Parts: sequence; C-alpha cells; structure tokens
Amino acid sequence: MAINKSLDILLGDDGFTSVGSIKSDLLLTFVSLWKNSGKSQEKPITISREENLYTCEYAPLEDFSQINVRVVPTVEEMIEESIKGNYDWIVTDMNYGSGREMGCVQVINSIPEEVRDKAITAVWTNEDNPRMRSTLDELEIDYIISPKLAGYSGTKAELFGKTIAEHYFHRDERGYE
Repeated sequence: MAINKSLDILLGDDGFTSVGSIKSDLLLTFVSLWKNSGKSQEKPITISREENLYTCEYAPLEDFSQINVRVVPTVEEMIEESIKGNYDWIVTDMNYGSGREMGCVQVINSIPEEVRDKAITAVWTNEDNPRMRSTLDELEIDYIISPKLAGYSGTKAELFGKTIAEHYFHRDERGYE
C-alpha cells in the first residue's frame, strides 16, 4: 500500500546565494535522511524544483513518500508563510536576515502559538556559543541543528536530514511511541 502523505518543511535561510547552493544543501539533507532512516531500500527516487519549492520523492516510507521544502529568502516571507500553518517543520537559520544576529528570535516569536503547537520548530546554524544556547532554550524550539553543538562532523544540511530520520524512524530508540 502506497503512502501519499508528504512531509512539508518551511526553511528560511538567507545564506543561500543561488539555486545551486540550495539544491546542493537540500540534496545533502535528502540523502542524509535516507542513509539515517535505517531503510536502505528507500533511497530518493526524484528531486525536482518549482520556483522556491523543492520536492524529493522516495519509495514509500512509514510516514511519508514525499518531502516538500519551501525555501524563503527573507524574514518577512518566512513569517508570512509560517502563519499559514501548512508545515510539519518550520526551520530558520539562527542569524536570519540582513545584519540580524539571532534573527531567528523574531521569526519564532512571530509564529502564532497554534501553528507552533502543531509544527516542529528548529533553528539551524554552524555556530555554537553559550548566548545562542540560552536564547534558543528560552524560545522552546524542538531542535537546535548545530554540527558543532552535536559534535557532528558533517554539515548542518546533513545533520538536518539525520534529525528528521531520527525523529520519524527511531522514535522507539529515543523513548517515543
């Protein structure tokens, strides 16, 4: 029986400078998810792009067979899109927005509580510092995706794929049902 549910992700990161850099990072995310899913036969089948929406189709996994990632370049677009509430994950770069250290705080605080209650929220970053950790703890986000913080040797895109895989496919190992 085929599973048709999609996993919908909103990703805000103004560090993406071109379509090529976005596709490269998302390919790393999709492949990392596949490698860490523990389901070796379900490697990505197709990856496509339509404007700012990137889609990866897999052979059916337990929870979904397709991942849609909408990439938004500005904080304002991120807030506007997140308010729609159509996402399973809302991920923002820590220093999102031109000249905005910790711009993720504005994004997370602008998402209505009812949207945050049903979406998984995450901040991804290549940094790790005590101020960042205490601020992100106060935001009560679900995941901090930081290779330095996690002691992970890959990129934040790869760690994001691993995080998704652990969230959906290794729940029992982490004490989830």
